[in-house]
Amino acid sequence: MSERQGAYSPEKTVLAVVWGVYDTLKWCSERNPHGPPQRVVLLDPIGSKSAALSSLSKSDVEIIHIAGIPSDKDGQTEIFSHTHPNIFSSARMTTALQSLFPGLRVKGAVAAEYISTEGLSSVLGREDETFALVVETPGAELSILKYLEESGFLDRVTTIHLRCGKDIFFEHASDEAQIREWLKAHFFYLLDRRGEDPDWPQLAFAADLNGRRIPALEARIEGMTKALAERDSALKDAQAKYEQLEKSLKAEQERVTAHKAVASHAQSSLRENEEALARARGDSARARHEMSLMLESLRVTQGDLKDLRGRYASVFDEKRKLEELIRKLTPRLQEAAGQLRELFAPAPNDAAHTEPAADQG
Repeated sequence: MSERQGAYSPEKTVLAVVWGVYDTLKWCSERNPHGPPQRVVLLDPIGSKSAALSSLSKSDVEIIHIAGIPSDKDGQTEIFSHTHPNIFSSARMTTALQSLFPGLRVKGAVAAEYISTEGLSSVLGREDETFALVVETPGAELSILKYLEESGFLDRVTTIHLRCGKDIFFEHASDEAQIREWLKAHFFYLLDRRGEDPDWPQLAFAADLNGRRIPALEARIEGMTKALAERDSALKDAQAKYEQLEKSLKAEQERVTAHKAVASHAQSSLRENEEALARARGDSARARHEMSLMLESLRVTQGDLKDLRGRYASVFDEKRKLEELIRKLTPRLQEAAGQLRELFAPAPNDAAHTEPAADQG
């Protein structure tokens, strides 16, 4: 089965974003050879579940009706009804629409709650489940598509059926050509165009699955190319770091070798110093021993000196006493000597007789 044939796959779910008109939902059901879907998630703040069901040829379709508009905004907005029964919009009409329907005017407004992405996800099921899309929101078709694209729902859409204005009929709206161009850029190709109403054609699109894969493949290739470039850059950086580390290692090895030589010299010097210290300690021990002996000898010598000093002092005292005594006795001894000389002096006659005898002899 080709991709184009696959556009008619029997989707279990249809997401219908409509405003009170179900012609496009009916067309979607009629175009699918597999018949109506099993379930319709109906986002419609205007119509009703029974009105939607009556547009389908099968009465047992499950319809989940939520009276709101899908959006990333909070709060609510207004949907305007007009004097034409099938025209509802969220924006003011342009002169083009007024020219198409002279006398058309706004009849009233209905408050419509915004439906969050989380709320929509809860009713659409798993992220891997695909679904068909129906859009009939005059003037807001492209804004609905853009929201679905930004929120990731558009990637799950296999077919799109929508009605849009051939011209811009509402403020901030897009015409048929702009919508078709946008869908083409997002890999949806035109399957069918029904122009029974030439101003409000109905368009059927199918997802170009191969085309969808191209951006993913391109992104993957780009990512792989970027990753490869980053790896190459990282490899170059690692190579440069490796070379730098090699240089640093070589320099470190040289420093280690130099340090080893210094350490060896230091160890040799240390051994010599230790030997010198041991010798010095031995010399010191001997010197202390000799000093001890000398101190002992000095102590003994000091004792002897003290004793000699005592003896010298005693002898000096005796000498002094003796000298004093001699001083005192000297006059007396001199006097005694004189007396002795006088005592033993010869008489004059004796002297005469003595001299001849001396001569004879």
